[in-house]
Amino acid sequence: MKPLKIKVAAIVVVLSLCYACVIAEQAKRTYIVHMDKSNMPECFTHHSLWYDSSLKSVSKSASMLYRYENVIHGYSARLTPEEAESLGKQSGVLSVLPDVRYELHTTRTPEFLGLGNNSALIPTTASTSEVIVGILDTGVWPELKSFDDSELGPVPSGWKGKCEVGQNFSSSSCNKKLIGARYYLQGYEAALGPIDETMESKSPRDDDGHGTHTATTAAGSVVPNANLLGYASGTARGMASHARVAIYKVCWLNGCFISDITAGMDRAIADGVDIMSMSIGGHITEYYLDIIAIGAFTAAAHGIFVSCSAGNEGPEAGSLLNVAPWITTVGAGTLDRDFPASITLGNNMRYTGVTLYNGKQLSNSTVPLVYGGSVSNSSNGSLCIDESLIPEKVRGKIVVCDRGGSDRVEKGVVVKAAGGVGMILANTLTFGEELLADAHLLPSAAVGQIAGDSIKKYISFDPNPTATIGPGTTMLGVQPSPMVAAFSSRGPNPVTPAIFKPDIIAPGVNILAGWTGEVGPTGLAIDQRHVKFNIVSGTSMACPHVSGLAAILKAAHPEWSPAAIKSALMTTAYSTYPNGEKIKDVATGGPATPFDYGAGHVDPIAALDPGLVYDTTIDDYLGFLCALNYTPSQIKSTTQTNFTCQKSKKYTLGDFNYPSFSVPFQTGLRSTVKYTRTITNVGVPATYKISLYSQTQAVKMSVVPAILSFSAQYEKKSYTVTFRAISMPPGSTGFARLEWSDAEVSPSSFEMASTLDRWEKDPFFAVAEEVQQSADRMETTYRTWIHAIKDGSSTWNLEELGRDLHTALSTTKWQLEEFEKAVQSSYYGNSSEEARDRHREFIVAIKNQNLKIEKYLQESASSEGKTPVPWVHLDEGECNELALFLSAPPLPGDKKLPPKVHGRASDLRRGINRESAPDFLKNASQSIEFSSSEVNNEKSYGHRRTASASPDIGAWKIAIVDDVLQQNSSNGQRFIPPRRVPSSGALSSTESAVKGQWSKNGIRKSATARHQESDAEFSRPPELARGNDECCEKGSGCVDCNDKQPIGWYGAIKRRLQRSKHQLKNSRPTQIAIWAFLVICLIVLIVLQTI
Repeated sequence: MKPLKIKVAAIVVVLSLCYACVIAEQAKRTYIVHMDKSNMPECFTHHSLWYDSSLKSVSKSASMLYRYENVIHGYSARLTPEEAESLGKQSGVLSVLPDVRYELHTTRTPEFLGLGNNSALIPTTASTSEVIVGILDTGVWPELKSFDDSELGPVPSGWKGKCEVGQNFSSSSCNKKLIGARYYLQGYEAALGPIDETMESKSPRDDDGHGTHTATTAAGSVVPNANLLGYASGTARGMASHARVAIYKVCWLNGCFISDITAGMDRAIADGVDIMSMSIGGHITEYYLDIIAIGAFTAAAHGIFVSCSAGNEGPEAGSLLNVAPWITTVGAGTLDRDFPASITLGNNMRYTGVTLYNGKQLSNSTVPLVYGGSVSNSSNGSLCIDESLIPEKVRGKIVVCDRGGSDRVEKGVVVKAAGGVGMILANTLTFGEELLADAHLLPSAAVGQIAGDSIKKYISFDPNPTATIGPGTTMLGVQPSPMVAAFSSRGPNPVTPAIFKPDIIAPGVNILAGWTGEVGPTGLAIDQRHVKFNIVSGTSMACPHVSGLAAILKAAHPEWSPAAIKSALMTTAYSTYPNGEKIKDVATGGPATPFDYGAGHVDPIAALDPGLVYDTTIDDYLGFLCALNYTPSQIKSTTQTNFTCQKSKKYTLGDFNYPSFSVPFQTGLRSTVKYTRTITNVGVPATYKISLYSQTQAVKMSVVPAILSFSAQYEKKSYTVTFRAISMPPGSTGFARLEWSDAEVSPSSFEMASTLDRWEKDPFFAVAEEVQQSADRMETTYRTWIHAIKDGSSTWNLEELGRDLHTALSTTKWQLEEFEKAVQSSYYGNSSEEARDRHREFIVAIKNQNLKIEKYLQESASSEGKTPVPWVHLDEGECNELALFLSAPPLPGDKKLPPKVHGRASDLRRGINRESAPDFLKNASQSIEFSSSEVNNEKSYGHRRTASASPDIGAWKIAIVDDVLQQNSSNGQRFIPPRRVPSSGALSSTESAVKGQWSKNGIRKSATARHQESDAEFSRPPELARGNDECCEKGSGCVDCNDKQPIGWYGAIKRRLQRSKHQLKNSRPTQIAIWAFLVICLIVLIVLQTI
């Protein structure tokens, strides 16, 4: 029995050990161990021995799964959490990261857009391969697998294009996928001389990368295992992966010239493309002067769908490009993918940035941390510009550099050249929380303004600041997504406010697509890395997404017109997340509005079956131009059509058959506006019912008829929307939604956020309007000033613009101060809380605006080593003018100067003499003293809040805007702010343009920094100085048209600021003239006496 007991005991022990091993194995998971290969201890003769030793030190039983030699240096193994933690503490171990399950995705966007679900609605390969996408850009790198033609049949029989031979480009560079390639450079060489063939190819070959990226985004073939330096790994394919591609190289290293663009568009139409994609920007001007608009009209007349990027000048209002109604204007949104990297400070605070760096990482221990502004020999050293850092103070340290002023990646190059080991790129107020990932050349991470300010604060207060930057990773499922990209240009439409723009947004942030083999991912000359794919951001990346989706719709519905395709994309776009919340704006962190996203974010599967579309014919476009009061000559210039508007016919912008409404109302008047639309049934016979959702109580809407029944496909029906508006404050904007549904629907909830009726009865309503208008003047002046600084050209008078901004800020501050004192003195203890809240929120909003601009002025002066300009003080008479202004603004149309007010502005808060006060102020003071019961008790959200609707899928937007946007003159011509606008090209690794590196029509810099992050360019708006409109309409720009001086208190302030300069400039010539006159008189007298 004893041997049996021993055997049983042994079996129990063995089973227990086996069970323990199973439990231990179940507790293990795979970890990726990232090693610092350069710090291998000298006792090891090979890094593999070091890797093995480190693993055995924490687990005798563990074995390596993989050894990594390129993407990272290190290995992977199965470990328990305790073993992984112990390993992470070892010297030379950079990180120990748990493995995460990844699925094979494309550049992520097809899956994100729902194209990976194999929907039955998606057209077949055969039908898609009949569609030809024309790309007007910087050329193509034909050797990429993204242009593989193995799955394609013969070239479409109607194709008339060719493959032009040139430097480094032969006829064999084209195939059944890349079916055509041409290049145009005559205009470029005429302006700048012959191209340098050692720098770029005189052929369709892409030496830049931008064109290859957009082409492969729109219609690249399927490529497995695509990535950039190990990031964003997956299967890359364009939106219409079986469509054909035709390349028209119209852009070169120093820009694009409109003559070459025109030639490219002309040939693309003749060759027979179906889709024309242009990520190119130009000048904002009337359509008959806009070559891109003219060429796009001709293309649309030939049945070609044209999509263009909206521009990268956001988040400034009215910064859109390519706004003609026959162009689909595309803004940019984010994906649900990011590239996070952790930053750990010496105080154990952790921040998350973004990076695409994949080289040698920093050690696990922290290293000294410094701020660029403190280790520089330059007044703007915080920007880490070339040769600005002091090597002795930077060597071996991480440097925090402010974003702006130079290329993002180039800042890291400067840090590295000075001996720095890492960089933290910190956003300033200009860039907010917008983060763009870059393939840096040293360990780096970009952080938003909030994190950046915290890190700089830590540096200031800690005697020995330190930090470390962890490796970057690829993260999927980031929420919320999409969000409107901060750089994406915004509405309203600067040319025709009645046409709502942008039309739509699509993925445009951190997009992976094909790249040129000529330059590295950063485009810098120092970057010798060569990649097949690159990650780039910009509305240039959003545009080809829509181009490719339009190709899919064209394949599925070859009979649809370009306008029908556009309508399908717009009316099925979404502007809310699945939980019902509105799409957010990266620039603000809050809800976006239709001025930001247009109809919403594109939804290609829904667009394949929209049910109803708003089709537009050539006659509709001609009627639209007649509504703009275009002459026959102007119409001919725009459309190449001989057409004269009928005098007996009334043309209105409201009846133009567009898939959205923008309804301007006249300030202060009740009015009724009627718009008519015609919709076409492209689905099965059905009956549709109308649903209306409005955010504003100030505008009532009705639709006749409320039910539309369609008995056949392609049947058309019309309806009319009536808008009835009460009095609206200047600049007020409301949004609404109109939806036709063929089934019972439960509309999502939406926010009612209107302050119009509450402010309308406020006794300080008119005064608040004027304060707001001053703030608007200040804001537009500020945008002009910011652009002028970034532009760096001699076109701008920075000194004068700075004075103008200083004047506008001073004016707004003084007005707001007096407004605040007046409303506070009016309460007398019996004012409603609602009124107090309304006033308080208005004051806080304007104060925050003032503080932002004041901070910029101070930062600008400090960066230039200048003393901030002292605030101007009003004299007694000017204060009196201000007091009268606050008490009784002149009625509309009254151009006379107000009479003098006896007493100072401060008298407003001590009481008002009703006998001498104007009627408005008498009524106001009476209301203040005796009653506030008329005020609506609904809580205010601010004087000028703009809130978006929360449309369902299938919704389209109605914007109700003030007629200040129209700027109509008596002859019907609209004021168009003349401004120089940079390209809407990709946002990659660069920041602001350097003087001399951009051509006037160009979109990028030279080879050393090609992928430019465009900043908004603004000219002086008409509100900036009274009386300047006529001059601006006649001249080429408002900046130099200041002959007419502002009047009243505003003019007094401005004149005081300019007085010393004016006297200095004009007093000496005046004195000389007087003395000359006296001498002549004396000579004449002497001559007369001698006669």
